[in-house]
Amino acid sequence: MGPMGKLRGKQSRYTDEQKAQALLMVQASADKRSPIAFVSHVLGIPRRTLTHWVEQTAALRQPTQADRRMAALADEMRPALADKCEELAHRFFDTIDPREPRMNALQLMTAAGIAVDKMRLLRGEPTQITERVGSDVAGAITAEDIRALVSAIERRLAAGQGAKALPGNTVVDGKVTQAAEGES
Repeated sequence: MGPMGKLRGKQSRYTDEQKAQALLMVQASADKRSPIAFVSHVLGIPRRTLTHWVEQTAALRQPTQADRRMAALADEMRPALADKCEELAHRFFDTIDPREPRMNALQLMTAAGIAVDKMRLLRGEPTQITERVGSDVAGAITAEDIRALVSAIERRLAAGQGAKALPGNTVVDGKVTQAAEGES
């Protein structure tokens, strides 16, 4: 069985590598509501076995030498699993072809996004930007500004001005030119 392969049949003993892989996958699971069920399905390990492993590692007790060894193995495997997620994301993005009716582009984009998210989690990188860096709040465009701009564009389009519909643009000999700042 490869490091990411599905375990088939009933197994009474799993290797430390298999346990570490399963626990790492539970931690980075795409299904936050039921990560144990998801990983159980993917790897073919019984849910009760996974639940037992998770409870063992999460128990508030001094970690045993086996726990430390399993955590070290998970840390060793983390970069390879992150690389696999990155490879998957590339394959999903490369597979997207809206002309192919058998392939659902939305599902492939979603799968690629999840793979990128998991890759970033495994690498200890943020998965979302929560702060605005270098933004000038005083100079920010308001919703009212956007509504006014849309109204101006709609009026110009309705008047048949076509390409010069953007405020400040003019058309000379069929070429659209932008007004210098402050001229519009």
